[in-house]
Amino acid sequence: VFRMLPPNVRAHIVSASILAAVGAGAYGVYTAARTLKRWIDSTPYQQHQEMELYLYKKELQVLQQQQQQKW
Repeated sequence: VFRMLPPNVRAHIVSASILAAVGAGAYGVYTAARTLKRWIDSTPYQQHQEMELYLYKKELQVLQQQQQQKW
């Protein structure tokens, strides 16, 4: 069926297909890069939260020990 089309129509179909493939590939790369950037940026924030939580728990433990020693 494709060979039955006139050459100029086939050329347009081929060029449109190539353009669509390049566009889809570029969108995939963009989406992957955006996801990777989000992961890289979120890691220090999560580590910061974990460290704050750890220090908060340690402070609570120290306060509890001090209160137990007073009694």
